[in-house]
Amino acid sequence: MFTLLFLFLLYFLPAIIAAQRDHPSRTSILIVNTFFGFTVIGWVICLIWSLSGYRQVEYVPYCGYVARR
Repeated sequence: MFTLLFLFLLYFLPAIIAAQRDHPSRTSILIVNTFFGFTVIGWVICLIWSLSGYRQVEYVPYCGYVARR
C-alpha cells in the first residue's frame, strides 16, 4: 500500500510542485501530467515546466528620505 501511495505522489510530483509554487499554469500542468505523465518525456516536460523561471515579484513602496553623506 505504501508503494502505491509513493508511486502516485511521484507521478503527480510536477503538479504538486506547481501548486506549491503557485505557478500561473498549474491547472495546465496538472492536465498535461494526468494525460501524458505515463510517458517519461511527458513527465519530464511537466517537471521542467513546473520548475520554470516563474517568480512572484512583490514591489514594496519606499516612503522615506535619502540622506546624503
